[in-house]
Order: sequence, then structure tokens, then C-alpha cells
Amino acid sequence: MNTDTQTEYITALIDLHSGRDRKGPGDSDFSRHILSHLSTLPLKPRIADLGCGSGAGALLLAQHYQSTVMAVDSSSVFIEELAARAKQLGLEHLIIPIQGDMAQLVWSAGSVDLLWSEGAVYHIEFEQGLNLWRPLIANSGIAVISEISWFIDNAPDPAIAYWQNAYPTMGTEAENIARASRAGFSVLSTHRLPSQA
Repeated sequence: MNTDTQTEYITALIDLHSGRDRKGPGDSDFSRHILSHLSTLPLKPRIADLGCGSGAGALLLAQHYQSTVMAVDSSSVFIEELAARAKQLGLEHLIIPIQGDMAQLVWSAGSVDLLWSEGAVYHIEFEQGLNLWRPLIANSGIAVISEISWFIDNAPDPAIAYWQNAYPTMGTEAENIARASRAGFSVLSTHRLPSQA
């Protein structure tokens, strides 16, 4: 994507989600369900929410763990919304809003105990994101990353044509599990987002 196209895309994305708490697919109840099934993390886990939007996930994680969350998004508008929402909720001491590129993080290896990314990794493609982020995760750390996937092998031709243009590397659930394994992850579980998300 060239710079002009990317700028237009980000502007359209901001306009589309203006005034909404969540800037992409996801659901707070479903996120809490996922959190309730994660294995034990350190008492004060080091948390990163990549592609955080205006912070639906970051704020939930800060509340749940009462631990600091590094929240990264390329949009200054979303980051400003996150900072304002954190202040309203009295969580500003737990949120580190970072305007930046989630594909260009210069963090130390093993510096994240919980890496969270809802509906954002497709911006850099799933496998590339996994390869970039895996070194950041501590040996006993966990990643929760959502990715668009084919659920059936025989999708209708118009759907295939659309996604071949929109996201040509979109894979099946099995292909995405294999991609995660190649990137050095042990896949503990997979969950389909509920339809309302």
C-alpha cells in the first residue's frame, strides 16, 4: 500500500469508527471469557495491546490485571481517545498510550508476558505479525491474537473473489494454526468470535 493510499485508508477507518468504543471486531464479554481461560501469568504481567484502537481491549486488560498496558496504534486520533477514556475510568496510571507502528516495535526480547491484538494483525499480515512479535514474548508468555479465517473449504465464488483482492493471504483455521507454529508459537486453543462481535 503506498503512502497516499494508506493515509486515505486510515482516514476512512477513523471516520467509520468515530464515536464507537470498539474500532474493530471483538466483544468485551468474549474477551473476558478468553481471559478466564488463560494459564497463570505473573502477578503484575507486562502487557501489550497492539493495534489497540481507542482502547477497548487495553482498558479491559488494565482493569482485569491491575497492571500496566502498553497500548500501540498508528492513529493519533485513536490514541488520544484512549488517553481520554483511561482518564475517565481512573486508569490513566495503568495505560501507556503509544502512537506507533506495531510492525516497528523496538522492545527488548522477552519483554511482554501477555501480547493482545484484536482485529489488527491483518494490517501487516498474520504470519508476518507473528514472526515480528514472537521474540517480544517471554518464555512463559501468552499471545491472544485474532485473525480473519475461512471457516469452510467451499466458500461462494463472490466471497473468494472479494477476499482475494482485499486480503489474499487469508487462510483457513488450520492454515493459520500452521502459520503460528512456524512462527514459534504453541497453539493452546482457538476460538471463533461470536456473530455479534
